[in-house]
Amino acid sequence: MVSRSSIVILALTVSILRTTACYGLSIVEKGPIEWNPSVDPQPPTLVIEVANTTDTDSDNVLLWQLEVEIVPANDSTGVLEFDSIGQPPANNYLYGDCSENFYEEHDFYDPPTIAFINDLECSRVGIPIAAGEQFALAQLNFNSTPVILGTFDVTVLPPPGNFEGSLWLDGLYNDMEFTNVPSSEGSVIIGSIVVVPESRTLTLALYCLVASYLWPSRC
Repeated sequence: MVSRSSIVILALTVSILRTTACYGLSIVEKGPIEWNPSVDPQPPTLVIEVANTTDTDSDNVLLWQLEVEIVPANDSTGVLEFDSIGQPPANNYLYGDCSENFYEEHDFYDPPTIAFINDLECSRVGIPIAAGEQFALAQLNFNSTPVILGTFDVTVLPPPGNFEGSLWLDGLYNDMEFTNVPSSEGSVIIGSIVVVPESRTLTLALYCLVASYLWPSRC
């Protein structure tokens, strides 16, 4: 006869193994992207990607959802907002050409700086992500006010968030958290748009810096 304590130990062992397998998916955290509006009026795009950071295949990913927010730095000027959010090309998208219904909504607030995105795998079974692989989930396209300067962080909100946050469902419809976006912690920066001033502004600033030493009355 198997003792109750043995059953508990077995259950805990299975739980630990399952957690290791299920929670190995993370949202890729990318470095800052510099943008000079005087060179290119259109803000750069940012592709959100998911990666399996373990050495084993993940459980089937049946559904994923993300809650994304643009957070300006305290010293920034102007507004960076979502313009549109698109499904990546099939050759790099997690579900390839088997997307049930790619959905996005970014008009909850004015200005639109919070977005909710999700999709369901069309077979309703889901697909695993092999160890070390990563795939695109969504392409973020931005718009901005005419005058803008500073750093704007693109963050992913953990569950529950304002609209249930960011998570994924396995093939058994269990809620799973992304490794780097757990519900026990705050939002995670997955990229930043750093708006740099045009070159003539930098030149003028440098001139004034030098002139202030040579001719204090000129600047």
